[in-house]
Amino acid sequence: MPLGTQLAWQIQALITGGRLRPGEQLPSVRRLAEVAGVNVNTVRSVYERLEGEGFVVTRHGRGTFVAENVPQLDPGAVAARVYASSGSPPTRAELREQISLLESQLGPTGKPASERPSPGPRILATDELLAVRDELASRLDQLDAMRDELVELLASIRIAIGEENAEQLADKTRPGRAPTRVTTVRPRPAAGR
Repeated sequence: MPLGTQLAWQIQALITGGRLRPGEQLPSVRRLAEVAGVNVNTVRSVYERLEGEGFVVTRHGRGTFVAENVPQLDPGAVAARVYASSGSPPTRAELREQISLLESQLGPTGKPASERPSPGPRILATDELLAVRDELASRLDQLDAMRDELVELLASIRIAIGEENAEQLADKTRPGRAPTRVTTVRPRPAAGR
């Protein structure tokens, strides 16, 4: 399990469990990286991910805070995450629950119909359940990674747009250069009106 994913899940659990309250400030990026023993960029990515999911808000120059209205997580999904990242072997019932939760999260992007087993009851062996659970968890990790890449791309686009707007503003207010005036031409009213 990637460290960033584990850290994000732990912070989400602290928030949804009430140990971190709305408006409470989270540790700085550097402080959390130091405590967690991870790279500063990993913590930045985790905070961006949590902000994108609505768990935290970042206030420029002040820090990162728990959001006022955090999303509610399905307790079963939280349990599945804990089991997926823990080292103890789950029971068959836990595996079935994890698989059904993972399948519901994957939704229509799951396996194509051609890869699905034929209809009818079939009891899977524990090893098969473990393999299915691991495959679904792997797919979710891939989706998380893709989402993280998209968040980073969007952030870079926002920065680029912000820099472009800043350059345009600087051109308009640059000393020694007359600002460009925009004039509008209004149609003349017709005679006799």
